[in-house]
Amino acid sequence: MGRTFSKYETLGNDYIIVDAAEGWTLDDVAPRSVRNLCARGTGISAEGVIWIGRSEAGSPISVVASAADGSKPPLNDSAARCVAAHLARTKRIATGRPVSLDTGHGLARFVLISEEGSTKWWTSIVIGQVNVAKKTMLIGLPAGSLHSVEHVDGVAVVDPPPHEIKEGDDSRWLDAVFVDMGRPEIVVNTAAMLGGDEELVIEALERRYPVGTGITFARRLVSGSVRARSFEIGRGFTRGSGVSAAAAAGVERVCAWQESNPFDVELDGGTLQVHVDGYAEGWHARVTGPARWVFDGSLPDGRADFVSSGPATSRRMPISVKPISVNPSSVKPSSVKPSSVKPS
Repeated sequence: MGRTFSKYETLGNDYIIVDAAEGWTLDDVAPRSVRNLCARGTGISAEGVIWIGRSEAGSPISVVASAADGSKPPLNDSAARCVAAHLARTKRIATGRPVSLDTGHGLARFVLISEEGSTKWWTSIVIGQVNVAKKTMLIGLPAGSLHSVEHVDGVAVVDPPPHEIKEGDDSRWLDAVFVDMGRPEIVVNTAAMLGGDEELVIEALERRYPVGTGITFARRLVSGSVRARSFEIGRGFTRGSGVSAAAAAGVERVCAWQESNPFDVELDGGTLQVHVDGYAEGWHARVTGPARWVFDGSLPDGRADFVSSGPATSRRMPISVKPISVNPSSVKPSSVKPSSVKPS
């Protein structure tokens, strides 16, 4: 029997976790191996692979995140929730105690909030600063013209003025707000959107902003929750981005001065709970959400690079899988009280 791996998912985002405690090394998560492991149809199928290293008590736990294409991006909140679930399942962390992960791109911090049986865990993750820009944007539809708006002495100054736009007849306008979340986020108010407007907005913003820019379509519901859809230029729609959820909640908290903290943000993959708190150095966000163990499996020799690549020679990876049955969740996001961990 080869070395084992585990698969976890959170709001539809799935990750393979390989653990140094099972003999996995950094050489085993080289780009080619990661691509083979994550391949849909011929591999295990996942959005990425996360390697967890050995650590001493009281020290940050080393993790290395790899995307399905083999690149090494910063650890995102979805991957961090899956790491927390694995550490809880293997009895290396306890409920209520702050945990730090050394990601190679800085420290990621979280607190395990609760667990549901032995298959699902809830984690509160520190997202970081939420910097909401003072300038806003008007998006003219259907032509897709973009205008910055700045309030000077109580007067809205629109640049360029709408009457100077030659792109077409803009018959309606959408408000958007810039938010710096470590990556640029544009939160678009969807209250006035019509069917098909999402595509028009995406086309307009893709012409202006670089790959990696997040676009969050958000509106406040009568219930007080926030409904949001997350899109990343160059990647497409995502199901459960905590960064997008925090950006949407941050705009509600800072611009609309909503006091209903925390915010339940309903994404395509499920609901995340977002706390947006103000400190002397600005606004910060914490996101609470679930991660679920899907199955364990093993590779014959613990490696993935033996799998042939290319359309003519590819074959299904021979893996041994231990499936599990999962009971439906009885824990609601609104019933979870995230820990009051404050960013340092």
